[in-house]
Amino acid sequence: YCLVKTELIEILSNIHVIWVDERNGFPNTEIYYNRSLDGGITWEGEQRLTNAPYASAPNGIAVNGSNVHIIWVDSRSGSWEIYYKMSPDNGATWQDGQGNVGQDRLLTTNTTVDHIKSSLAVNGSTIHVVWVDEVWPGPNYYLYYRNSTDNGANWSPTQLLTGPVPGINSPDIAVTDDEVHVVWDDERDDGTNEEIYYKKSTDGGVSWSGDIRLTYNITGTGYWPRIALGNGMRHVAWWDDRDGNPEIYY
Repeated sequence: YCLVKTELIEILSNIHVIWVDERNGFPNTEIYYNRSLDGGITWEGEQRLTNAPYASAPNGIAVNGSNVHIIWVDSRSGSWEIYYKMSPDNGATWQDGQGNVGQDRLLTTNTTVDHIKSSLAVNGSTIHVVWVDEVWPGPNYYLYYRNSTDNGANWSPTQLLTGPVPGINSPDIAVTDDEVHVVWDDERDDGTNEEIYYKKSTDGGVSWSGDIRLTYNITGTGYWPRIALGNGMRHVAWWDDRDGNPEIYY
């Protein structure tokens, strides 16, 4: 089969992996999962997490204690939508956050546009999700956010973080305590070159700062930013071709 994208996260000696492959016949790509409970020495066997008639692609995995959360994009409804499911028992069984085993949870509410490029982060029982809406004609792009404070059982109303902005792409989210940090790239400055932008919330996602431009890359493009937190610091790395060939910047 064809391996397209893989996400891996390790918590202590538990390793959780999700990926998409074509074993069920392209374009019917599905999400699969495997885990190791001994630091990668042995693996328990693959689980198929989706069973949709069209393409699925994973966007993220996050773990807190025995709760494992995943999000992905899926075209089963005719447009690309953001879906969610979780495991309350360290990956043994999967449900929609409300106890319905084997069921998927639809997080996006407007099925007339494409919802693409999402990311999630977890702090305690609170799950934070960001994603990009692609709206036609145009297209116009919007960055949205919502959260769940009870391990995926209930979700807040959708919040618009920024947009319409040309070419929003590749959001990433990180959280510590009540601080939520988001980075992404977009084309607002000249309609061609992507720049890296950032914004934050200090109250758990209730209110947000303005957009902060992090790069001034007039001769090139910055893509796929990733953010990590630690010891009071915010670390951002991204792909950049300002030197005429792709490099990693920080």
